Amino acid sequence: MKKIVLSILVLALALVALVSCGPVEEEPEVELSAGMKTALSYVKNLYKNAAKNTASDYTVIGSLPESMGDFTLTWSVDADEKNVKVTVDDKGVVTVDVNERAEEEVAYKLKVTIKGADGEETSYEFEHAVPKFSVLTWEEYVTAAKGAQNAASAKTVAVKGIVTSYSSKKNGASTNTMYVQDLENKGAYYVYGCADPVEAGIQIGQTVLVTGGAYTYSGTYEVAVDAAVEVLDETVTPVAPIDFTEVYNNAAALTDEALISKQGLLVTIKNVVVAGEEAGNGYYKFSAQD
Repeated sequence: MKKIVLSILVLALALVALVSCGPVEEEPEVELSAGMKTALSYVKNLYKNAAKNTASDYTVIGSLPESMGDFTLTWSVDADEKNVKVTVDDKGVVTVDVNERAEEEVAYKLKVTIKGADGEETSYEFEHAVPKFSVLTWEEYVTAAKGAQNAASAKTVAVKGIVTSYSSKKNGASTNTMYVQDLENKGAYYVYGCADPVEAGIQIGQTVLVTGGAYTYSGTYEVAVDAAVEVLDETVTPVAPIDFTEVYNNAAALTDEALISKQGLLVTIKNVVVAGEEAGNGYYKFSAQD
């Protein structure tokens, strides 16, 4: 009799185990309202093509257009704040502050939480990484720039050089740009969309560190995605132009790699004839003298 009772008990326990190991029903997803779906789609589309690597600080929107309704945005990151943190200034500008000198790569998720006036809430995460800090050589930079098809695929880099020229919105230019010559005079970086160099107090001849996304645009080597410039040496060092006469004379066309690869260098080309200036852009036309 004891054996029969024991067998029944074992069978009962087995049945309980089978039931407990059965499929667990997942909680149904909450259906978002049409307005929340639109708000979420708006934010996702703004940053879906953002560079994964973020080597310098960048900003994100702090609010949605009023036409979308009454929504609030809150941004956060899942990283140690010594490497990544979110700040909001008194004007509502949201900045993701990253450690430009990270000793190792830091992977993190940037989370946006959207909340409606009626209490409805949803969130979404963007995956990013702060790359390990290292200054690239000219050759390493060229490889990175050529590997990017556009700004969306640009790889974040850090390069050093001497400022040879710049344009400033404060001085009337349409954009803030800068030419920075490689310290070994192997090439030059066209820095596009950086902070105003005049307001930053940058002078021609200073040594700077440039960080941002690298790619080529119409053959020009650029650092043009979230570009940031830091003065490393305030000493003004005159840059001697490189004699480019032979390279120019040997080129069959302006698209020759020998010329394109050296765009932005401060150069001297001897024995040329200036044909005139193009109206509207200030460019001069010239050719080698026979």
